[in-house]
Amino acid sequence: MVSRKKQYGFSMFEIACYLLAGGFIFTVVMKLGPYYMDDRNVSAAIEGMHKGLASKDIYEVTNSDIKNSLGKFFQVSMLSTDLLKEVEVERTGGKVLFKLNYEARTPFIANVDIVMRFNHEVDLAVPAASE
Repeated sequence: MVSRKKQYGFSMFEIACYLLAGGFIFTVVMKLGPYYMDDRNVSAAIEGMHKGLASKDIYEVTNSDIKNSLGKFFQVSMLSTDLLKEVEVERTGGKVLFKLNYEARTPFIANVDIVMRFNHEVDLAVPAASE
């Protein structure tokens, strides 16, 4: 017989704990991942819009021109154009601040929701960084 000191392996309780932890992590990644991927696309759209406006005098560009330019990037990236309602453009003291702050809410487990807040702010008067 082999003594207990030399036996190795997992008990059923340990296996269940690892499966529960793995399942929880998998659920979190599958629920939240798409929202963070969309936010990366929003960031890329804002950067593209900023670079597209670099050839124009930003002080003469209207807020609707900015939203239309961003809307084109949203359509290409297949993002919801409902986000355009959250766009704010503030013109103060030589700055043209573009702000896009929005929330995403997703049901998680039973009656528990997860709320994610995304904030983007860019000074359009400053030239876009080129790669």
